[in-house]
Amino acid sequence: MVLVERNFSINLKAKIMNHKHAIGIDVSKQTLDVVCQTTAAHIQVQNNPKGFNKMLSWVKKQIKGALDQTLFCFEHTGLYSRELTVFCHTQQLLFCMESPVNIKRSLGLKRGKNDRVDAREIAHFAYLRRDELNLYRLPAVTVQQLQLLLTQREQLVTQRAALISIQNEQKGVLKIKEHNLLFDVYEKTIAYLSKQIERIEAEMKTIVISDSELKRNFRLITSIKGIGDIIGYYLLVYTDCFTRFQTWRQFACYCGIAPFDHESGTSLKAGKHVHPMGHRKIKSLLFLAASTAIQFDPELKAYYQRRIREGKNRMYTLNAVKNKLVARVFAVVKRQTPYVQIHQHAA
Repeated sequence: MVLVERNFSINLKAKIMNHKHAIGIDVSKQTLDVVCQTTAAHIQVQNNPKGFNKMLSWVKKQIKGALDQTLFCFEHTGLYSRELTVFCHTQQLLFCMESPVNIKRSLGLKRGKNDRVDAREIAHFAYLRRDELNLYRLPAVTVQQLQLLLTQREQLVTQRAALISIQNEQKGVLKIKEHNLLFDVYEKTIAYLSKQIERIEAEMKTIVISDSELKRNFRLITSIKGIGDIIGYYLLVYTDCFTRFQTWRQFACYCGIAPFDHESGTSLKAGKHVHPMGHRKIKSLLFLAASTAIQFDPELKAYYQRRIREGKNRMYTLNAVKNKLVARVFAVVKRQTPYVQIHQHAA
């Protein structure tokens, strides 16, 4: 599959608000179920380039060629929707990828399930929410490469951690001298996984250095204490090099660290809480970043200690530090200047 660069220059928001037709696509591993909201017609095609072209020809007949007034909508299904995304981008179709949870919750109570019904509901969702949806823009090639490597690294790290855990448990009950082969295999496998993780990290650094925009923003965000290389890569990928979110608060909501009011009338006054939904991996990395920052950043260390002395909850305070780090990240990218410890220069 050929990856393409990010090169749309049309007014996406204006285009999406003017569309008259909605095409819902239910994506599975081998097939696509497609429904036109205007005509309620349905077709099933293969999930490959030949099937995509067949789908596009069918859609043109349903809407009488008005592609510039047609919105394609499908769920984000990872690798299964990857080729479809590239096809829509290269054909300059107006399309959006929505969270399956967002679509499911917006449709209310439903009974039964099949691919055709799902495609029809996606089309209905796209038509009803046409003024709210944001068109999807394919990330740059380098960002896509980083994302794939991060996913592979995460899998290898998980496998290595599992082996280390099993190895430590068995060391507590088994004698190493009596089970040389067992522990030798553990050691060599763990060492091999560590070597592959190092190769992936080296390749990610090479990719970042090769792209001037990624290199510049990576240098800026890692100037903040607590933001290391790995979380820096995640931030670049999931913000699409800081073009996907307009404000740090939006990204904090995406990660699941932004606090919201939880009250109703006079009976419910629970204060502010974070929502359980969010990107768990980035949220956990931000936890590690905040834990590091309160040790090595004098300003955040003083802030954390002051809040604890005032009797504030430790985890709530640590969450506040996470938000401060995210705010700093977006600030340095917006200013295009490295982070500076202001208190060091104060009189």
